[in-house]
Amino acid sequence: MISFENDYLEGAHEKVLNRLVETNLVQAAGYGFDDFSAQAADKIRKIINCPEATIRF
Repeated sequence: MISFENDYLEGAHEKVLNRLVETNLVQAAGYGFDDFSAQAADKIRKIINCPEATIRF
């Protein structure tokens, strides 16, 4: 069963862990104000087909 109770209940997928290793030394602004969050927001807007959607993290 998949639980969305919190973000630390289960281990991370191998692809997620690999990406964390790849970007480990990248310095970024705070959560929600960084390039990674902006990229994620753009992907969410595309998936929901709503380019004007406000995405908050």
